[in-house]
Amino acid sequence: MCCDQQSFYCEYLNVWLNEDAKLYNQFPKYICVPSFMSKEPKIILLADDDLDDQQLLEEAFLLLEKDAAIHTVSSAKEVLEYLQTCPKEELPHLIVLDFNMPDFTGAEVLELIYAHTDYKKIPVVVWSTSNSPFHKSLCEEKGAVQYFSKPNSFIEISQLASKMLRFCNYDLYQ
Repeated sequence: MCCDQQSFYCEYLNVWLNEDAKLYNQFPKYICVPSFMSKEPKIILLADDDLDDQQLLEEAFLLLEKDAAIHTVSSAKEVLEYLQTCPKEELPHLIVLDFNMPDFTGAEVLELIYAHTDYKKIPVVVWSTSNSPFHKSLCEEKGAVQYFSKPNSFIEISQLASKMLRFCNYDLYQ
């Protein structure tokens, strides 16, 4: 197991690619996760119209947090519908938005989310195929806690998922 000065603990991967040795060898044998993460199950709302990207990020989250409740939607409209129908005590601890969705951009969705008082404490991260500095600054200006460019490999997605999980907010109901 690996441990560094920041007290990380490692969780071994049960890689679903065991049948394919070539792909399996591209993945690390473990992923480091900060030990300060709460044991409370995380609730994550993941909005992405690319179902492959959605599935890969969801799998990465679940490798890191087996008990996480991941709710997936494919449009900005579905994000808003989910939040409006969600009981306050079940609001997500984190929202992940794709920047390029068919109905609104991630920046526009951020504006709509943060216009509602009940959602102001929910951290929102944006991820996108675009690495445009303009898109990044626009999202951060609208309240995104971080803007990530979508990576090209599952290991990079797993590392990104670990970074995203650090933003989960458990103080939503206080």
